[in-house]
Amino acid sequence: MEKERVEVFEQKMLSDGGARSTVREIGRAGRGFMRLIALGMSIFALIFILCCFGVGFSMANDADGAVDVTFGGGTTSAPSAVTTAPSGYGSDLVDVLKQMLGLMSGSSAGTTLPSVTTPAPLPDDTAHAPTTSAPDGGSVSPTKDIYEFDYALVPSGETAIVPYDLSLSSYGEGYIYNDTSYAPSIDALLKADTLPKFDYLNAAIYPVGDPVVLIIHTHGTEAYSPEGSISYDGVSELARSSDITQNVVAVGAVIAEVLNENGVRTLHCTTMHDAESYRDSYSRSAATIREYLAKYPSIKYVIDVHRDSVTNSAGSLLRPVTRVEGETAAQVMCVVGSDWGGADYPDWQDNLSFALKLRSALNAKYEKLCRPVYLRSSAYNQQYAPVSMLLEVGTSGNYLSEAKAAARLCAEELADIIKN
Repeated sequence: MEKERVEVFEQKMLSDGGARSTVREIGRAGRGFMRLIALGMSIFALIFILCCFGVGFSMANDADGAVDVTFGGGTTSAPSAVTTAPSGYGSDLVDVLKQMLGLMSGSSAGTTLPSVTTPAPLPDDTAHAPTTSAPDGGSVSPTKDIYEFDYALVPSGETAIVPYDLSLSSYGEGYIYNDTSYAPSIDALLKADTLPKFDYLNAAIYPVGDPVVLIIHTHGTEAYSPEGSISYDGVSELARSSDITQNVVAVGAVIAEVLNENGVRTLHCTTMHDAESYRDSYSRSAATIREYLAKYPSIKYVIDVHRDSVTNSAGSLLRPVTRVEGETAAQVMCVVGSDWGGADYPDWQDNLSFALKLRSALNAKYEKLCRPVYLRSSAYNQQYAPVSMLLEVGTSGNYLSEAKAAARLCAEELADIIKN
């Protein structure tokens, strides 16, 4: 269903918006051409009048034998035989001509004539300009629609990276993606008091106290598209990196930093569990989780930070974004496992309650930041800690700056939820 919705959106954008953009370009060019013709005809008429009346004028001159006429911002001395008139009728005519020049320029006589320039774009002429964030972290014009995109700018043979809204906020907070046949009560889970009590005075004062949260990365090599990119060449590796300052590990570092700053002591495991083998990454991250829980029994929350990958039916990569206070932030999604696939995971609804609360809080404060919660049939190692969640921060189409911006906002809300 969602692929079909995306396809309909893009076709409408191309058929309607593209036509409007073409009409505007033709309109601007036509207006500029007609203005140029009108100005040329006016100048020709002025020269014709000067020539006609100049024949009957006296050759009397000023002391320097010339009359000063202002053109283009400077004063030019014209030969007396052509432009100079005696006092009386002739001088009055010159004054009239000067006034005509002034009226043509839109000002009083004797002022500078305006140069011929291309008309300024209309306010809505930004339609279908490529949407990119600034290299320093994503500032964009507050009047620009961040979902506008010009497919014509995508190089031939490359895959478009299209900004898109995947929040489905109009569906309401009760809507979830559901891979199972379970029918959980969303309203009841939003109201449920299932989270561990936060002992602020003893358990999680940073840097004193025991850790409460563990951040891990089952797929730590997941990365993002280059800043400002609008397409993928299909040749280089798509959004993968072993550099923990450039991949999703850097996003987890932001979450850990913000949680610690807010008094929730957090440990960050920077191991990339998929670096050796993608196939066995979940079994390796499960072993890591058990080791941390054995060493730090105070840990109540385990958050596995990933980045998603979403394409539409046309094959374009989607870049889910929203704007928060002038900055573009990647949209996030909470993924919750269950025992539907047979895992020993009886308390999965507690984790679903946690994810629903986070989405509700994020979208109440930052509209469209969080996509619908995704309930899956697999457990995703979420059966080990009292509260667990897989957090998808952006997709392969997003930029690292957008993912970090989203991570910061998520972490602030996580701290508030954990501290009740």
